[in-house]
Amino acid sequence: MKTGECENKKTLIKIRFNHDCSDGKSYWRAIIDEEEHQVQDIFINIPSKTTKDYLEDKETFKWHITCESSDYTFKDGVLFIN
Repeated sequence: MKTGECENKKTLIKIRFNHDCSDGKSYWRAIIDEEEHQVQDIFINIPSKTTKDYLEDKETFKWHITCESSDYTFKDGVLFIN
């Protein structure tokens, strides 16, 4: 289990569908502090919104579910955001 608790400092979390899923279970990309994590399920228990973000490295726009949290946990391929 990996946990992110940042002394009340909120971390930007962006979530998008993983079109390149090759293992049949990592359907979601969670970008946390610019590091990508692939997970099969995500539970968001805080306010969130959709955003359209330009990715310079891909030179294209991507749409995300976006939130900020100081409390998130990875467990058994699932991301919990509180």
